[in-house]
Amino acid sequence: MSTPPDTSQDDHTHFWAHTDEGKEVRFVDPRTFGFVAVFTPEELESDSMALLGRDAWHDLPTPDELAETLRNRTAPIKSLLLDQRIIAGLGNIYTDEILSLACVDPHREGGSLSRAEIESLHDAVGPVLDAAIVAGGTSLEDLAYLLPDGRAGEMLQQLQVYGMEGEPCPRCGTEITRRVLRGRSTHFCPHCQR
Repeated sequence: MSTPPDTSQDDHTHFWAHTDEGKEVRFVDPRTFGFVAVFTPEELESDSMALLGRDAWHDLPTPDELAETLRNRTAPIKSLLLDQRIIAGLGNIYTDEILSLACVDPHREGGSLSRAEIESLHDAVGPVLDAAIVAGGTSLEDLAYLLPDGRAGEMLQQLQVYGMEGEPCPRCGTEITRRVLRGRSTHFCPHCQR
């Protein structure tokens, strides 16, 4: 978040830096999932950054590349999509939404997906991320995530499955189910997502 320096700090401010414009850039992370690292241009080209997969929004692997990556993988597809070494930039909320749009069960083994399902999955990433970016991201009720200017992101109102446990699926009316999958809340329609 970017703010004047005299603004009080959130309890979860873990890092702040002063800018030449007289503001502070603050790293606010209530769930402590993130971290701050400073790299030289040379370090950005190093092996540590090479561990990250291709960017989900700017450089999504092709369906052929995804098929090759998923081949023989026994982990659940949701866990594979959350693995930043495979595709960088997908988090829990948008992974649930992508899997819903693609009609893929998050519990399925990655290697079990058909070519058509991989293409559907690939084709769902862009629309979900585009909508999230236009909406300014997803601010949940705890307002743990805010835009740099302090406003809440508005994607919450557009979510189809994430956080919708017990609500009707917008496609078929079946109740949205929530299960914990490898430590992550997972929301899906048991009828549409197979």
